[in-house]
Amino acid sequence: MPSVSVIIPNYNRASLIGETLHSILSQTRKPDEIIVVDDGSTDESRQVIRTFAPRVRLIAQENAGPAVARNRGLAESSGDFIQFMDSDDLCAHNKIGEQLLALVRTGADIAYSPYIKCILADGVARLSGPVMQQFPLPLRRSPAQYFAEGWGIYLQACLFRRSTLLKVGPFRTNLMPTEDYEFLFRVLLTKPTIVHVTSTCFVYRLHTEGQISFGSFLSGKRARDYVNYVATVSDHIRAHKSDFRWRDRVYWWVEAVHAERELGRLEGLPKQGHRLPQLVRDLPILLKHAYSLAWQCSRKFHGRVHHSPFGEGPVTHQMIYLMRDLGYKLTEEARLDFLPTRLRLTALKP
Repeated sequence: MPSVSVIIPNYNRASLIGETLHSILSQTRKPDEIIVVDDGSTDESRQVIRTFAPRVRLIAQENAGPAVARNRGLAESSGDFIQFMDSDDLCAHNKIGEQLLALVRTGADIAYSPYIKCILADGVARLSGPVMQQFPLPLRRSPAQYFAEGWGIYLQACLFRRSTLLKVGPFRTNLMPTEDYEFLFRVLLTKPTIVHVTSTCFVYRLHTEGQISFGSFLSGKRARDYVNYVATVSDHIRAHKSDFRWRDRVYWWVEAVHAERELGRLEGLPKQGHRLPQLVRDLPILLKHAYSLAWQCSRKFHGRVHHSPFGEGPVTHQMIYLMRDLGYKLTEEARLDFLPTRLRLTALKP
């Protein structure tokens, strides 16, 4: 029988890590090992994690960031399949079982499923936006090509074949918090086979505890990380340029110029390139604004919040039952407030 390892980096999530572990330990297909790498927490996280021993293995290290923690967990794990989780998120009780069945049945390298972002409080789940990846990626392009267009999915919504992850090397420790997206892109560049599993879901919890806002005093650090992330992705695209279109390269060039301009603004740096005409210097920014405006106009026509590869859709009755198993109720108000009328009618159908 194939084995499954769950890897969870944790930092100062004493009030949330317990619920995350309960959602993993309650899986219909129990994982063979659960590894929590505590990244130098200063709260009571380690005491909470130890209460789950011996079912959960705690690895304690000095604070070094989530990339180092995930690399440590992956190196210490032994499963044929890997489930990454964050210490504040939840997954439906059938997630590992359903995705593992799909991987074994199809021989695919990655299974991915719908996910939702919501605020969880007092037994009620209030959604922030539609269900994502309710539908599989279109077949017109490869997952890596869709990534180059701006698509992405959380690692936690996936189950990975271990051999697929080992092809790409470790998470980059010089990127935070974008190290997971860059790692995913490297995985996709290996051209893995993927399978979409509609019968389960992953829950991304929205909260203020331990989360960094771009509006905080660390916004400059986040901006610098994003500049490095965009440069790294651009390097990957250039290295595999035969797999991408010219407009993919233009998209990331525009993104790089915009990211550097935003970093300069935050750090109070003077604008560069004064010898060039103003219009030439501002062309990437104008292109980005034009693209954003075109998308806003398009949204009015088709009613989608995100681009089609994200596969957004309404909450299904099955997802309501899965959330109920996790101890949360999706009210009609919470389910439908954000949806266009067309999708509200679909969501209400039995």
